[in-house]
Amino acid sequence: MATYRENSGLLGVNDRKEKETHPDYNGKLFVTKPGLYYLKGWKKTTKSGSPLLSLAADYAPEDKQAEAKGSFTPSAPSTPTIDDVPF
Repeated sequence: MATYRENSGLLGVNDRKEKETHPDYNGKLFVTKPGLYYLKGWKKTTKSGSPLLSLAADYAPEDKQAEAKGSFTPSAPSTPTIDDVPF
């Protein structure tokens, strides 16, 4: 079982993909404070040789938080949806 540091996560190839609408990658991200984050990713390989992305999130500065409030409008969900994620 993976353990996650604050504001970090893993995103790997979805080996349970059965339909074209299922995501190609899935994983988990552990954040401790809601708000705007910068997201970074590194290509890595599991012990079995499968590719994955190691993720880290940095909390955005307060001025960026204020700038983002009210200015971010999520677009209509496109396929795949959260219901397609197998975990």
